[in-house]
Amino acid sequence: LDQHGLRITLPAFVPLIGPYGSGKSVFLRQLLTNLWRQYGWKFALTSFEERVKPTYQRDFRRHLISKPIERWTDDDVARADIEINQAMVFLRRPRGRTYNADELMRQILCSVRVHGCRVIAIDPVNEIEHQPDRGESKTDYMGRFIMNLKRVADDYGLLVIVAAHPAKAGV
Repeated sequence: LDQHGLRITLPAFVPLIGPYGSGKSVFLRQLLTNLWRQYGWKFALTSFEERVKPTYQRDFRRHLISKPIERWTDDDVARADIEINQAMVFLRRPRGRTYNADELMRQILCSVRVHGCRVIAIDPVNEIEHQPDRGESKTDYMGRFIMNLKRVADDYGLLVIVAAHPAKAGV
């Protein structure tokens, strides 16, 4: 993306904001695949809105194989699946439970320390149960939440990408 004026260096915090259906998730998945392919940056991606299998698996296979699905061979799929296992960690919400910022932070730190992830992608941040402290405004809480993500990015030399849907009134 250098030729288009977008250069990403580590550490970095990148917000990705747009209304539902505007292509944020598709762009993010393509970006993650390209960062892996070009720089070897392993990534962790939240899985709140869609299932890892079959949705993410199909999308990442499509990006990695780079040809129409009807032309995929069993070898293409096997090679893509090996690469998916090498490149990606999925951060999932336990079934039937809400997911809060503390749980997310624990999973982020695990993905960095244990799995060697260099990129953290939260898509979307709206799916996390945010719990402001007593007397804290939601705006102040979100500022603190973002600063915590930036601190982790700085401390570990990460790229943290946060996708968000603005409130319907703001669209």
